[in-house]
Amino acid sequence: MAPKGRLLGLLLALVSAETSLCGMFPNLTQNDPLPLFSTVFPNDFLATRQKANLMRYDYTYAPARFRVSVSAYRQYANRAKDQERQTIYPGDIHGRWNMLAFFYDPIMNNVLTQALELPTPDADCVPFLTKPRYSDPRQEFGFFSIPLLYRKYGVRFESELLLVDRCFYAVGIMAQWGINDIRQTVLNFNDMTCQALGTACPTATVPQGVTAAPPSCPKPNPAEPIAIAPPFVDPSTVPPCPQPACNPDGQAACVIPLQPFQSVCDTTLNFGFPSDCKQYVINNIMNQRSRMLHVLGLEDCNYHKVGMDDIRLSMYWRQLFVINEDNERYPRVVFMPFAQVGVGIPMMKEIDNREIFALPNGNNRHTFVGGRAGCTIDFLDTIDIYAVGGFSYFFEREYCNLGLPTNSKESGIFPYSADVTIRPGPTWNFNFGMNAYHFLDNLSVWVEYAIVSHTPDKIKVCRSFIPQNSRYFESGFQIDRAECASKWEVHLVNVGFNYDLFDCLSIGLLWQAPAKQRNAYRSGMVMGTVTFVY
Repeated sequence: MAPKGRLLGLLLALVSAETSLCGMFPNLTQNDPLPLFSTVFPNDFLATRQKANLMRYDYTYAPARFRVSVSAYRQYANRAKDQERQTIYPGDIHGRWNMLAFFYDPIMNNVLTQALELPTPDADCVPFLTKPRYSDPRQEFGFFSIPLLYRKYGVRFESELLLVDRCFYAVGIMAQWGINDIRQTVLNFNDMTCQALGTACPTATVPQGVTAAPPSCPKPNPAEPIAIAPPFVDPSTVPPCPQPACNPDGQAACVIPLQPFQSVCDTTLNFGFPSDCKQYVINNIMNQRSRMLHVLGLEDCNYHKVGMDDIRLSMYWRQLFVINEDNERYPRVVFMPFAQVGVGIPMMKEIDNREIFALPNGNNRHTFVGGRAGCTIDFLDTIDIYAVGGFSYFFEREYCNLGLPTNSKESGIFPYSADVTIRPGPTWNFNFGMNAYHFLDNLSVWVEYAIVSHTPDKIKVCRSFIPQNSRYFESGFQIDRAECASKWEVHLVNVGFNYDLFDCLSIGLLWQAPAKQRNAYRSGMVMGTVTFVY
Protein backbone atom coordinates (compact mmCIF):
# COMPACT_ATOMS: atom_id res chain seq x y z
CA MET A 1 0.00 0.00 0.00
CA ALA A 2 2.85 2.41 0.72
CA PRO A 3 4.24 2.39 -2.85
CA LYS A 4 0.72 2.94 -4.21
CA GLY A 5 0.22 5.87 -1.81
CA ARG A 6 3.50 7.46 -2.89
CA LEU A 7 2.60 6.92 -6.57
CA LEU A 8 -0.82 8.53 -6.09
CA GLY A 9 0.69 11.48 -4.22
CA LEU A 10 3.26 12.02 -6.99
CA LEU A 11 0.55 11.84 -9.65
CA LEU A 12 -1.62 14.41 -7.87
CA ALA A 13 1.36 16.72 -7.39
CA LEU A 14 2.22 16.58 -11.08
CA VAL A 15 -1.36 17.18 -12.10
CA SER A 16 -1.73 20.09 -9.67
CA ALA A 17 1.33 21.75 -11.12
CA GLU A 18 -0.02 22.09 -14.62
CA THR A 19 -3.73 21.35 -14.92
CA SER A 20 -6.87 23.47 -15.27
CA LEU A 21 -10.58 23.83 -16.12
CA CYS A 22 -13.37 21.31 -15.67
CA GLY A 23 -14.86 18.08 -16.89
CA MET A 24 -18.62 18.00 -16.61
CA PHE A 25 -18.88 20.17 -13.51
CA PRO A 26 -20.78 23.37 -14.39
CA ASN A 27 -19.10 26.76 -14.38
CA LEU A 28 -19.83 30.11 -12.74
CA THR A 29 -19.56 32.10 -15.98
CA GLN A 30 -22.35 32.96 -18.43
CA ASN A 31 -20.16 32.58 -21.52
CA ASP A 32 -18.82 29.04 -20.90
CA PRO A 33 -21.36 27.36 -18.60
CA LEU A 34 -20.53 23.66 -19.15
CA PRO A 35 -17.05 23.14 -20.63
CA LEU A 36 -16.12 19.85 -22.24
CA PHE A 37 -12.57 18.56 -22.40
CA SER A 38 -12.75 15.91 -25.07
CA THR A 39 -15.08 14.29 -27.58
CA VAL A 40 -15.01 11.05 -25.56
CA PHE A 41 -18.39 9.93 -24.21
CA PRO A 42 -18.43 11.80 -20.86
CA ASN A 43 -19.82 8.84 -18.87
CA ASP A 44 -17.42 6.24 -20.23
CA PHE A 45 -15.14 5.88 -17.15
CA LEU A 46 -12.91 3.41 -19.04
CA ALA A 47 -15.71 0.83 -19.25
CA THR A 48 -16.13 0.73 -23.04
CA ARG A 49 -13.89 -2.28 -23.71
CA GLN A 50 -15.57 -4.33 -21.01
CA LYS A 51 -19.03 -3.44 -22.35
CA ALA A 52 -17.91 -4.37 -25.85
CA ASN A 53 -16.88 -7.81 -24.62
CA LEU A 54 -20.19 -8.28 -22.83
CA MET A 55 -21.94 -7.34 -26.06
CA ARG A 56 -20.23 -10.37 -27.62
CA TYR A 57 -21.12 -12.59 -24.62
CA ASP A 58 -17.45 -12.61 -23.73
CA TYR A 59 -16.87 -12.40 -19.98
CA THR A 60 -13.08 -12.29 -20.18
CA TYR A 61 -11.89 -9.03 -18.69
CA ALA A 62 -10.54 -6.46 -21.15
CA PRO A 63 -8.39 -4.04 -19.14
CA ALA A 64 -8.25 -0.31 -19.91
CA ARG A 65 -6.56 1.45 -17.04
CA PHE A 66 -5.36 4.77 -18.46
CA ARG A 67 -6.60 7.38 -20.96
CA VAL A 68 -5.26 10.71 -22.15
CA SER A 69 -7.02 13.04 -24.61
CA VAL A 70 -5.71 16.17 -26.31
CA SER A 71 -8.29 18.57 -27.75
CA ALA A 72 -8.29 21.84 -29.66
CA TYR A 73 -11.44 23.95 -29.58
CA ARG A 74 -13.04 27.20 -30.63
CA GLN A 75 -15.92 28.82 -28.73
CA TYR A 76 -17.83 31.76 -30.19
CA ALA A 77 -20.84 34.03 -29.69
CA ASN A 78 -22.16 37.26 -31.17
CA ARG A 79 -25.61 37.13 -29.53
CA ALA A 80 -26.98 36.69 -26.03
CA LYS A 81 -30.36 36.45 -24.27
CA ASP A 82 -31.63 38.69 -21.48
CA GLN A 83 -33.76 37.78 -18.45
CA GLU A 84 -36.88 37.72 -20.67
CA ARG A 85 -35.12 35.45 -23.21
CA GLN A 86 -35.04 38.27 -25.78
CA THR A 87 -32.12 38.23 -28.22
CA ILE A 88 -29.59 40.97 -27.47
CA TYR A 89 -25.96 41.82 -28.17
CA PRO A 90 -23.44 40.31 -25.72
CA GLY A 91 -22.43 43.84 -24.75
CA ASP A 92 -26.00 44.39 -23.48
CA ILE A 93 -25.95 41.34 -21.18
CA HIS A 94 -26.33 43.64 -18.15
CA GLY A 95 -28.64 46.02 -19.99
CA ARG A 96 -27.98 48.81 -22.45
CA TRP A 97 -25.66 51.48 -21.09
CA ASN A 98 -27.69 54.34 -19.61
CA MET A 99 -25.21 57.22 -19.90
CA LEU A 100 -27.69 59.71 -18.44
CA ALA A 101 -27.78 57.74 -15.16
CA PHE A 102 -24.45 59.37 -14.27
CA PHE A 103 -26.22 62.72 -14.09
CA TYR A 104 -29.05 61.67 -11.77
CA ASP A 105 -26.94 62.34 -8.68
CA PRO A 106 -26.09 66.08 -8.32
CA ILE A 107 -22.63 65.26 -6.96
CA MET A 108 -21.66 63.08 -9.93
CA ASN A 109 -23.42 65.56 -12.24
CA ASN A 110 -21.18 68.39 -11.05
CA VAL A 111 -18.02 66.29 -11.38
CA LEU A 112 -18.78 65.24 -14.96
CA THR A 113 -20.07 68.66 -16.02
CA GLN A 114 -16.79 70.27 -14.99
CA ALA A 115 -14.57 67.49 -16.33
CA LEU A 116 -16.32 67.36 -19.71
CA GLU A 117 -16.92 71.13 -19.85
CA LEU A 118 -20.56 70.57 -20.70
CA PRO A 119 -22.60 73.56 -21.91
CA THR A 120 -25.79 74.44 -20.08
CA PRO A 121 -28.75 72.55 -21.66
CA ASP A 122 -32.09 74.16 -22.43
CA ALA A 123 -34.46 74.24 -19.50
CA ASP A 124 -36.86 71.91 -21.31
CA CYS A 125 -34.11 69.29 -21.58
CA VAL A 126 -32.96 69.34 -17.95
CA PRO A 127 -35.62 66.88 -16.68
CA PHE A 128 -34.74 64.36 -19.40
CA LEU A 129 -31.06 64.56 -18.41
CA THR A 130 -31.25 64.61 -14.62
CA LYS A 131 -34.50 62.97 -13.49
CA PRO A 132 -34.61 59.15 -13.32
CA ARG A 133 -38.41 59.11 -13.69
CA TYR A 134 -38.02 60.57 -17.20
CA SER A 135 -35.65 57.81 -18.33
CA ASP A 136 -36.63 56.33 -21.69
CA PRO A 137 -38.47 53.03 -20.99
CA ARG A 138 -37.44 51.80 -24.45
CA GLN A 139 -33.76 52.26 -23.48
CA GLU A 140 -32.91 54.48 -26.45
CA PHE A 141 -32.62 58.14 -25.39
CA GLY A 142 -29.14 58.38 -23.87
CA PHE A 143 -28.44 54.64 -24.20
CA PHE A 144 -25.68 52.67 -25.93
CA SER A 145 -26.27 49.23 -27.44
CA ILE A 146 -23.00 47.35 -27.87
CA PRO A 147 -22.49 44.57 -30.44
CA LEU A 148 -19.35 42.59 -29.73
CA LEU A 149 -17.73 39.32 -30.70
CA TYR A 150 -16.82 36.76 -28.06
CA ARG A 151 -14.15 34.23 -29.01
CA LYS A 152 -12.32 31.62 -26.95
CA TYR A 153 -9.63 29.34 -28.37
CA GLY A 154 -7.51 26.81 -26.61
CA VAL A 155 -6.01 23.39 -26.07
CA ARG A 156 -7.42 21.10 -23.40
CA PHE A 157 -6.04 17.91 -21.89
CA GLU A 158 -8.02 15.22 -20.12
CA SER A 159 -6.65 12.12 -18.44
CA GLU A 160 -7.96 9.41 -16.15
CA LEU A 161 -6.44 6.49 -14.28
CA LEU A 162 -8.10 3.53 -12.56
CA LEU A 163 -6.84 3.09 -9.02
CA VAL A 164 -9.07 0.11 -8.20
CA ASP A 165 -9.89 -2.11 -11.16
CA ARG A 166 -12.03 -5.17 -10.55
CA CYS A 167 -14.13 -7.12 -13.00
CA PHE A 168 -17.35 -5.17 -12.58
CA TYR A 169 -16.46 -2.08 -10.56
CA ALA A 170 -13.71 0.49 -10.53
CA VAL A 171 -12.49 3.60 -8.74
CA GLY A 172 -10.50 6.15 -10.68
CA ILE A 173 -9.19 9.69 -10.74
CA MET A 174 -9.59 12.24 -13.51
CA ALA A 175 -7.80 15.50 -14.29
CA GLN A 176 -8.46 18.19 -16.86
CA TRP A 177 -6.24 21.11 -17.75
CA GLY A 178 -5.60 23.48 -20.61
CA ILE A 179 -4.62 26.88 -21.94
CA ASN A 180 -7.00 29.33 -23.56
CA ASP A 181 -7.05 32.59 -25.43
CA ILE A 182 -10.16 34.64 -24.59
CA ARG A 183 -11.24 37.76 -26.49
CA GLN A 184 -14.09 40.24 -26.55
CA THR A 185 -14.00 42.62 -29.51
CA VAL A 186 -16.35 45.60 -29.56
CA LEU A 187 -17.78 46.14 -33.02
CA ASN A 188 -19.42 49.48 -32.26
CA PHE A 189 -21.04 51.64 -29.62
CA ASN A 190 -24.48 52.13 -31.14
CA ASP A 191 -25.94 55.40 -29.89
CA MET A 192 -29.69 54.79 -29.75
CA THR A 193 -30.59 58.40 -28.95
CA CYS A 194 -31.56 59.58 -32.42
CA GLN A 195 -34.06 56.80 -32.95
CA ALA A 196 -35.79 57.39 -29.61
CA LEU A 197 -39.45 58.28 -29.85
CA GLY A 198 -39.83 62.02 -30.41
CA THR A 199 -39.04 64.56 -33.06
CA ALA A 200 -36.43 63.29 -35.47
CA CYS A 201 -32.77 64.26 -35.14
CA PRO A 202 -31.55 66.93 -37.59
CA THR A 203 -29.98 65.40 -40.67
CA ALA A 204 -27.21 68.01 -40.57
CA THR A 205 -25.81 70.31 -37.92
CA VAL A 206 -26.00 74.01 -38.78
CA PRO A 207 -22.61 75.65 -38.11
CA GLN A 208 -22.49 78.32 -35.45
CA GLY A 209 -23.20 81.81 -36.73
CA VAL A 210 -25.21 80.53 -39.70
CA THR A 211 -28.93 81.18 -39.62
CA ALA A 212 -30.93 78.60 -41.49
CA ALA A 213 -34.62 78.85 -42.19
CA PRO A 214 -36.56 75.90 -40.78
CA PRO A 215 -37.75 73.48 -43.46
CA SER A 216 -41.34 73.60 -44.48
CA CYS A 217 -43.06 70.66 -42.87
CA PRO A 218 -46.81 70.34 -43.35
CA LYS A 219 -48.68 69.03 -40.37
CA PRO A 220 -49.87 65.48 -41.15
CA ASN A 221 -53.30 64.19 -40.49
CA PRO A 222 -53.59 62.11 -37.31
CA ALA A 223 -52.58 58.53 -37.99
CA GLU A 224 -51.94 55.37 -36.05
CA PRO A 225 -48.43 53.88 -36.17
CA ILE A 226 -48.12 50.17 -36.85
CA ALA A 227 -46.64 49.15 -33.50
CA ILE A 228 -48.66 51.43 -31.23
CA ALA A 229 -52.01 53.17 -31.51
CA PRO A 230 -52.11 56.25 -29.26
CA PRO A 231 -54.17 59.31 -30.18
CA PHE A 232 -52.39 62.17 -31.89
CA VAL A 233 -51.85 65.09 -29.51
CA ASP A 234 -50.64 68.45 -30.76
CA PRO A 235 -47.91 69.49 -28.27
CA SER A 236 -49.08 73.09 -28.40
CA THR A 237 -52.40 72.02 -26.89
CA VAL A 238 -50.84 70.11 -23.95
CA PRO A 239 -51.34 72.17 -20.78
CA PRO A 240 -48.26 72.89 -18.68
CA CYS A 241 -47.56 70.67 -15.71
CA PRO A 242 -49.26 72.31 -12.70
CA GLN A 243 -47.27 72.96 -9.57
CA PRO A 244 -48.87 71.86 -6.29
CA ALA A 245 -49.90 74.72 -4.06
CA CYS A 246 -48.37 72.97 -1.05
CA ASN A 247 -44.88 73.25 -2.51
CA PRO A 248 -43.75 76.87 -2.64
CA ASP A 249 -40.48 75.94 -4.33
CA GLY A 250 -42.24 74.18 -7.16
CA GLN A 251 -39.98 71.13 -6.91
CA ALA A 252 -42.63 68.42 -6.65
CA ALA A 253 -42.63 65.60 -9.15
CA CYS A 254 -44.37 66.49 -12.40
CA VAL A 255 -45.35 63.69 -14.71
CA ILE A 256 -44.82 64.28 -18.40
CA PRO A 257 -48.00 63.46 -20.39
CA LEU A 258 -47.74 59.85 -21.46
CA GLN A 259 -48.33 60.28 -25.19
CA PRO A 260 -47.52 63.78 -26.45
CA PHE A 261 -46.75 63.06 -30.10
CA GLN A 262 -45.10 65.45 -32.53
CA SER A 263 -45.22 65.30 -36.29
CA VAL A 264 -42.27 65.03 -38.65
CA CYS A 265 -42.07 65.47 -42.39
CA ASP A 266 -42.58 61.81 -43.31
CA THR A 267 -46.05 61.87 -41.66
CA THR A 268 -45.03 59.46 -38.89
CA LEU A 269 -45.79 60.07 -35.25
CA ASN A 270 -43.10 59.92 -32.59
CA PHE A 271 -42.92 60.16 -28.81
CA GLY A 272 -41.88 63.49 -27.37
CA PHE A 273 -38.10 63.60 -26.87
CA PRO A 274 -37.36 66.97 -28.54
CA SER A 275 -34.82 67.20 -31.32
CA ASP A 276 -32.64 69.78 -29.57
CA CYS A 277 -32.43 67.53 -26.48
CA LYS A 278 -31.34 64.62 -28.63
CA GLN A 279 -28.70 66.77 -30.27
CA TYR A 280 -27.38 67.93 -26.89
CA VAL A 281 -27.14 64.36 -25.57
CA ILE A 282 -25.44 63.07 -28.72
CA ASN A 283 -22.87 65.86 -29.02
CA ASN A 284 -22.02 66.44 -25.37
CA ILE A 285 -22.53 63.08 -23.63
CA MET A 286 -22.59 60.16 -26.04
CA ASN A 287 -19.73 61.47 -28.19
CA GLN A 288 -17.63 62.00 -25.05
CA ARG A 289 -18.00 58.43 -23.82
CA SER A 290 -14.26 57.76 -23.58
CA ARG A 291 -13.52 60.95 -21.64
CA MET A 292 -16.45 60.24 -19.35
CA LEU A 293 -15.25 56.71 -18.56
CA HIS A 294 -11.70 57.97 -18.02
CA VAL A 295 -12.98 60.37 -15.35
CA LEU A 296 -14.68 57.39 -13.67
CA GLY A 297 -11.57 55.21 -13.88
CA LEU A 298 -13.15 52.71 -16.32
CA GLU A 299 -11.84 51.21 -19.57
CA ASP A 300 -13.97 50.20 -22.56
CA CYS A 301 -11.16 48.74 -24.69
CA ASN A 302 -11.25 45.36 -26.41
CA TYR A 303 -10.30 42.51 -24.09
CA HIS A 304 -7.66 39.87 -24.90
CA LYS A 305 -6.11 37.49 -22.36
CA VAL A 306 -4.12 34.27 -22.63
CA GLY A 307 -4.03 32.12 -19.53
CA MET A 308 -4.95 28.93 -17.72
CA ASP A 309 -8.29 27.90 -16.39
CA ASP A 310 -9.04 26.50 -12.97
CA ILE A 311 -7.45 23.18 -12.00
CA ARG A 312 -10.12 20.47 -11.79
CA LEU A 313 -9.36 17.15 -10.10
CA SER A 314 -11.97 14.51 -9.43
CA MET A 315 -12.45 10.94 -8.24
CA TYR A 316 -15.17 8.58 -9.45
CA TRP A 317 -16.75 5.21 -8.78
CA ARG A 318 -18.71 3.07 -11.24
CA GLN A 319 -20.07 -0.48 -11.23
CA LEU A 320 -21.59 -2.73 -13.89
CA PHE A 321 -24.67 -4.90 -13.36
CA VAL A 322 -25.72 -7.37 -16.07
CA ILE A 323 -29.52 -7.65 -16.15
CA ASN A 324 -31.48 -10.48 -17.84
CA GLU A 325 -28.27 -12.40 -18.09
CA ASP A 326 -30.04 -15.80 -18.10
CA ASN A 327 -33.43 -14.76 -19.44
CA GLU A 328 -33.64 -14.83 -23.22
CA ARG A 329 -37.20 -13.44 -23.25
CA TYR A 330 -35.94 -9.98 -22.35
CA PRO A 331 -33.09 -7.90 -23.76
CA ARG A 332 -29.72 -8.13 -22.08
CA VAL A 333 -28.96 -4.84 -20.33
CA VAL A 334 -25.88 -3.52 -18.57
CA PHE A 335 -26.81 -1.06 -15.85
CA MET A 336 -23.96 1.20 -14.65
CA PRO A 337 -24.50 3.65 -11.77
CA PHE A 338 -21.68 6.09 -11.11
CA ALA A 339 -20.75 9.00 -8.85
CA GLN A 340 -18.02 11.62 -9.11
CA VAL A 341 -16.71 14.33 -6.77
CA GLY A 342 -14.20 17.01 -7.62
CA VAL A 343 -12.50 20.23 -6.65
CA GLY A 344 -11.62 23.32 -8.66
CA ILE A 345 -8.48 25.31 -7.80
CA PRO A 346 -8.07 28.79 -9.36
CA MET A 347 -4.91 29.45 -11.31
CA MET A 348 -5.31 32.99 -12.72
CA LYS A 349 -5.74 36.39 -11.12
CA GLU A 350 -9.23 37.83 -10.92
CA ILE A 351 -10.30 40.19 -13.69
CA ASP A 352 -9.88 43.93 -13.18
CA ASN A 353 -13.34 45.40 -12.63
CA ARG A 354 -12.19 48.61 -14.31
CA GLU A 355 -12.04 46.69 -17.61
CA ILE A 356 -15.70 46.63 -18.58
CA PHE A 357 -15.45 43.85 -21.18
CA ALA A 358 -13.13 41.55 -19.22
CA LEU A 359 -14.05 37.87 -18.80
CA PRO A 360 -12.30 35.41 -16.46
CA ASN A 361 -10.36 32.46 -17.84
CA GLY A 362 -11.89 30.26 -15.16
CA ASN A 363 -14.25 31.08 -12.30
CA ASN A 364 -12.61 34.39 -11.34
CA ARG A 365 -10.61 33.04 -8.36
CA HIS A 366 -13.53 31.19 -6.79
CA THR A 367 -12.50 27.78 -5.45
CA PHE A 368 -15.27 25.23 -5.79
CA VAL A 369 -16.26 21.68 -4.95
CA GLY A 370 -18.59 19.70 -7.17
CA GLY A 371 -20.42 16.44 -7.44
CA ARG A 372 -22.35 14.52 -10.05
CA ALA A 373 -24.16 11.18 -10.10
CA GLY A 374 -26.16 9.23 -12.62
CA CYS A 375 -26.48 5.97 -14.48
CA THR A 376 -26.27 4.47 -17.94
CA ILE A 377 -28.49 1.70 -19.30
CA ASP A 378 -26.72 -0.16 -22.08
CA PHE A 379 -28.86 -2.23 -24.43
CA LEU A 380 -26.06 -4.39 -25.72
CA ASP A 381 -27.25 -4.71 -29.26
CA THR A 382 -28.32 -1.09 -29.73
CA ILE A 383 -27.55 2.03 -27.65
CA ASP A 384 -26.85 3.40 -24.18
CA ILE A 385 -29.25 5.84 -22.59
CA TYR A 386 -28.25 7.84 -19.55
CA ALA A 387 -29.15 10.62 -17.14
CA VAL A 388 -26.88 12.52 -14.78
CA GLY A 389 -27.19 15.48 -12.43
CA GLY A 390 -24.49 17.57 -10.85
CA PHE A 391 -23.61 20.81 -9.12
CA SER A 392 -20.73 23.14 -8.33
CA TYR A 393 -20.56 24.99 -5.01
CA PHE A 394 -18.34 28.08 -5.05
CA PHE A 395 -16.63 29.58 -2.00
CA GLU A 396 -16.92 33.29 -1.33
CA ARG A 397 -14.22 35.86 -2.02
CA GLU A 398 -13.76 39.62 -1.96
CA TYR A 399 -14.06 41.95 -4.95
CA CYS A 400 -12.63 45.46 -5.14
CA ASN A 401 -14.35 48.39 -6.87
CA LEU A 402 -17.31 46.42 -8.16
CA GLY A 403 -19.94 48.60 -9.83
CA LEU A 404 -23.41 48.25 -8.29
CA PRO A 405 -26.76 49.91 -9.04
CA THR A 406 -28.04 52.73 -6.85
CA ASN A 407 -31.14 53.52 -8.92
CA SER A 408 -33.64 51.33 -10.75
CA LYS A 409 -33.04 53.23 -14.01
CA GLU A 410 -29.31 52.50 -14.09
CA SER A 411 -28.33 49.69 -16.44
CA GLY A 412 -25.24 48.26 -18.07
CA ILE A 413 -22.80 50.54 -16.29
CA PHE A 414 -23.03 52.12 -12.84
CA PRO A 415 -21.82 55.44 -11.37
CA TYR A 416 -20.67 54.11 -7.99
CA SER A 417 -18.79 51.04 -6.81
CA ALA A 418 -17.95 49.21 -3.59
CA ASP A 419 -15.65 46.62 -2.10
CA VAL A 420 -17.84 43.56 -1.61
CA THR A 421 -17.82 39.93 -0.58
CA ILE A 422 -19.63 37.60 -2.99
CA ARG A 423 -20.74 34.08 -2.22
CA PRO A 424 -21.88 32.74 -5.61
CA GLY A 425 -24.98 30.63 -5.74
CA PRO A 426 -24.48 26.99 -6.76
CA THR A 427 -24.62 26.07 -10.44
CA TRP A 428 -26.72 22.99 -11.19
CA ASN A 429 -26.84 20.83 -14.28
CA PHE A 430 -28.94 17.95 -15.53
CA ASN A 431 -27.95 15.98 -18.63
CA PHE A 432 -29.65 13.16 -20.47
CA GLY A 433 -28.89 11.51 -23.78
CA MET A 434 -27.75 8.44 -25.64
CA ASN A 435 -24.54 6.80 -26.83
CA ALA A 436 -24.17 4.44 -29.79
CA TYR A 437 -20.87 2.54 -29.62
CA HIS A 438 -19.51 1.54 -33.05
CA PHE A 439 -22.68 2.77 -34.68
CA LEU A 440 -21.11 2.32 -38.12
CA ASP A 441 -18.03 0.12 -38.20
CA ASN A 442 -15.57 1.94 -35.90
CA LEU A 443 -17.64 5.13 -35.60
CA SER A 444 -19.31 5.91 -32.26
CA VAL A 445 -21.83 8.72 -31.69
CA TRP A 446 -23.24 10.29 -28.53
CA VAL A 447 -25.85 13.02 -28.18
CA GLU A 448 -27.06 14.76 -25.03
CA TYR A 449 -29.26 17.63 -23.87
CA ALA A 450 -27.86 19.63 -20.96
CA ILE A 451 -29.64 22.11 -18.68
CA VAL A 452 -27.40 24.40 -16.62
CA SER A 453 -28.80 26.84 -14.04
CA HIS A 454 -26.96 29.29 -11.79
CA THR A 455 -28.80 30.46 -8.67
CA PRO A 456 -28.49 34.06 -7.37
CA ASP A 457 -25.31 35.18 -5.64
CA LYS A 458 -25.17 36.66 -2.15
CA ILE A 459 -23.50 40.08 -2.07
CA LYS A 460 -22.32 41.88 1.07
CA VAL A 461 -20.99 45.45 0.86
CA CYS A 462 -17.81 45.87 2.91
CA ARG A 463 -16.92 49.41 1.86
CA SER A 464 -19.02 51.84 -0.15
CA PHE A 465 -17.52 54.56 -2.35
CA ILE A 466 -20.71 56.64 -2.51
CA PRO A 467 -19.86 60.18 -1.28
CA GLN A 468 -21.51 61.30 1.96
CA ASN A 469 -23.18 64.27 0.27
CA SER A 470 -24.67 62.05 -2.47
CA ARG A 471 -28.41 61.55 -2.61
CA TYR A 472 -27.70 57.79 -2.60
CA PHE A 473 -25.51 57.76 0.50
CA GLU A 474 -28.36 56.90 2.87
CA SER A 475 -30.25 54.50 0.60
CA GLY A 476 -27.05 52.77 -0.56
CA PHE A 477 -26.85 50.15 -3.27
CA GLN A 478 -29.71 48.06 -4.62
CA ILE A 479 -28.21 44.74 -3.54
CA ASP A 480 -31.39 42.75 -4.19
CA ARG A 481 -31.38 43.88 -7.80
CA ALA A 482 -27.70 43.00 -8.24
CA GLU A 483 -28.25 39.56 -6.72
CA CYS A 484 -31.25 38.87 -8.94
CA ALA A 485 -29.26 39.88 -12.04
CA SER A 486 -26.62 37.25 -11.23
CA LYS A 487 -28.84 34.25 -11.97
CA TRP A 488 -28.85 32.66 -15.41
CA GLU A 489 -29.86 29.50 -17.25
CA VAL A 490 -28.53 27.76 -20.36
CA HIS A 491 -29.71 24.77 -22.39
CA LEU A 492 -27.15 23.04 -24.62
CA VAL A 493 -27.03 20.22 -27.16
CA ASN A 494 -23.76 18.26 -27.25
CA VAL A 495 -22.99 15.93 -30.16
CA GLY A 496 -19.79 13.86 -30.24
CA PHE A 497 -18.30 11.60 -32.95
CA ASN A 498 -15.37 9.27 -32.30
CA TYR A 499 -13.63 6.99 -34.80
CA ASP A 500 -11.25 4.23 -33.67
CA LEU A 501 -8.13 4.18 -35.83
CA PHE A 502 -6.55 1.42 -33.73
CA ASP A 503 -7.51 -0.49 -30.62
CA CYS A 504 -5.82 2.16 -28.49
CA LEU A 505 -6.10 5.31 -30.66
CA SER A 506 -9.11 7.31 -31.79
CA ILE A 507 -9.98 10.73 -33.19
CA GLY A 508 -13.15 12.70 -32.53
CA LEU A 509 -15.21 15.76 -33.36
CA LEU A 510 -17.64 17.53 -31.02
CA TRP A 511 -20.22 20.27 -31.49
CA GLN A 512 -21.77 22.10 -28.57
CA ALA A 513 -24.80 24.05 -29.79
CA PRO A 514 -26.88 26.59 -27.81
CA ALA A 515 -30.57 25.75 -27.46
CA LYS A 516 -32.11 28.16 -24.90
CA GLN A 517 -30.66 30.85 -22.67
CA ARG A 518 -31.72 33.31 -20.01
CA ASN A 519 -29.29 36.11 -19.10
CA ALA A 520 -26.41 34.32 -20.82
CA TYR A 521 -24.32 34.24 -23.97
CA ARG A 522 -25.61 32.25 -26.92
CA SER A 523 -22.25 30.53 -27.29
CA GLY A 524 -21.38 27.44 -29.28
CA MET A 525 -18.22 25.37 -29.54
CA VAL A 526 -16.46 23.02 -31.93
CA MET A 527 -13.71 20.66 -30.77
CA GLY A 528 -11.38 18.06 -32.21
CA THR A 529 -9.74 15.36 -30.07
CA VAL A 530 -7.05 12.70 -30.27
CA THR A 531 -7.40 9.98 -27.59
CA PHE A 532 -4.98 7.28 -26.46
CA VAL A 533 -6.22 4.42 -24.23
CA TYR A 534 -3.97 1.84 -22.62
